[in-house]
Amino acid sequence: SSGINAEYGGLQVRIHAVFTSAEYFYSPVKPCNNPKSRETPQFLMCQNEKSYHVQDESGRDGIVIPLDSCRDDTKMGVELQEMLTFNCRSSCTVKGHESGINNRHLSLVFILETSDAVPVGRRAINMKVSV
Repeated sequence: SSGINAEYGGLQVRIHAVFTSAEYFYSPVKPCNNPKSRETPQFLMCQNEKSYHVQDESGRDGIVIPLDSCRDDTKMGVELQEMLTFNCRSSCTVKGHESGINNRHLSLVFILETSDAVPVGRRAINMKVSV
């Protein structure tokens, strides 16, 4: 047995970053306005070839990763390992652009959902991105 479990094929993980302070919580997290960020305007990126970028009604960018290739270890449960990268790791301030990181604290939110985007579970990890 390869350990790949097709049972989870109807589920996906949605990942997005949010500012943790109440003042900026509803502002979408966007990379600073530097040349690299203009090429790839999403803050969060994933190397999984099946992942794709999404944007919700509030303008928040995120990544969706289908769980059709997760590993099922009967001792440890289901496991999915992905390489996430951040398109902006700087503390620069962008005038008139409240969404740059600007040394603000973030949470990375993971939402387990059905393929129809119905939430099943949610976890957040507090973090600070720096160089």
